[in-house]
Amino acid sequence: MMVDALLVLFVFGVLPASPQEEAAPRALEELIDSLAAPLIEQREALGLVVGVLQNGEESVHGYGRVTHDGDSAPDGATLYEIGSITKVFTGLLLADAVEEGLVGLDDPIARHLPDTLRLPAEEPPVLLRHLVTHTSGLPRIPDGFRPENPQDPYAGFGVAELYSYLEGYVLDAPPGERYAYSNLGFGLLGHVLCQARALPDYEQLLLSRVCRPLGLNDTRVALNDSMRARFAAASGPNSRPLTPWNFDALAGCGAIRSTVRDLLLFAALQLDPDRTPLARAIRRSHERLFSLAADGSAVAYGWHVGEGGRTLGHNGQTGGFHALLLIAPAERAAVAILASSTSGKIDEIGVQILKEIAPEKK
Repeated sequence: MMVDALLVLFVFGVLPASPQEEAAPRALEELIDSLAAPLIEQREALGLVVGVLQNGEESVHGYGRVTHDGDSAPDGATLYEIGSITKVFTGLLLADAVEEGLVGLDDPIARHLPDTLRLPAEEPPVLLRHLVTHTSGLPRIPDGFRPENPQDPYAGFGVAELYSYLEGYVLDAPPGERYAYSNLGFGLLGHVLCQARALPDYEQLLLSRVCRPLGLNDTRVALNDSMRARFAAASGPNSRPLTPWNFDALAGCGAIRSTVRDLLLFAALQLDPDRTPLARAIRRSHERLFSLAADGSAVAYGWHVGEGGRTLGHNGQTGGFHALLLIAPAERAAVAILASSTSGKIDEIGVQILKEIAPEKK
């Protein structure tokens, strides 16, 4: 029932292409083939798409199948669940609201929740800063979380359930004291930001503040008919069919579906934020807010920062999908992988590809 089966802290850390896939240099293409093809052959993934961005040039590589009963290979327009990469978008939404002065990073969560909600008295209180850095003391998932459908665990956890939990929560640690990954915390952050903007749900918040301004036309929570026709099948070990996930009140932790094309565009705009109306928010979203290790690893606004700021990244996993986004800003490089798979090997592939296209300078 976890959005992430594995959290990767990366030691490595565009322009939109034409509809025709651009060819990568042969050596890189052979490397990607050698890493991705075995996952299909060994049935660890039904299908996967690898996207690479290097100095403004983009290439996309598809493997396997989109559906269990079809033979079409996925491509840059195939939609997948991106799981906890959603948290990067939620972090950007927070940075955007902070830039506007709509919320403050050090606002207590109670300031943006209904007055009728009786939160436990905490000293110090849980702040928005704590939610976005996984330092709130809230657990990974709500205590006593027992979904009606374990195959779609977050679907039935609505606002009523969230508020009921918040009125009696007990923190695992004082706010701001230690890092402990929390899907609950990020889901709550997404809800708080909806409240701050008086929007009915995370979908409307995402569309109005990020997707439309950045031109992310295939990044959504709810899919229309055209998108559903391009939505990959959820798949587990031995290519076993699984169930896509749906989210309610905790959408901000893992509800987004997207394509490799959109993730590469999103990555490109992290490198060139002045091309967007969200330039200040994007820059803010890269700022390190909580240190994780002496080597410079840290948490920013949803991003995990590696090597003292050399890389930004996040992975994600839902019931039948695995996703990865890695960016090396100084080298102007990025890797995006989306897969019908629950294998952590997807992350290993991404790290190896980034090593190839953005080797660390000695």
